[in-house]
Amino acid sequence: MIQKRVIDNSEINMEIKKIYVSLPMKDKEDTIEDRVNLAIDYCERFLPDYDLVFPCNIEQFFGENKTFERDHPYGWYIGEDIKVEFECDAILMTPGWEDSLGCRIEYAIAKERGMEIFHQIF
Repeated sequence: MIQKRVIDNSEINMEIKKIYVSLPMKDKEDTIEDRVNLAIDYCERFLPDYDLVFPCNIEQFFGENKTFERDHPYGWYIGEDIKVEFECDAILMTPGWEDSLGCRIEYAIAKERGMEIFHQIF
């Protein structure tokens, strides 16, 4: 399960600085839990003033009942993730983001909005 102070997308508070974690997911579902934990560790060390916000469907990839099935088309997930990103102050681009259409879209939006952009290096 996700550790640290990770806020649920429904609990977004505009007074706390939030960082959206842009995480390649498509065709990498089996490694998401490990990569989420690396992002959490990275933020604890280098970006401790931010609460972490993850893509809308991240919880489905954790625990004993994890599933890699999609209930909606790919574009629906991108749209939901962008809604969440718009509530954040910064974005963390995780390794492999350049090869992910969704992450590149999230990066472009962050750049256009003037958000702080951080790159995870491990």
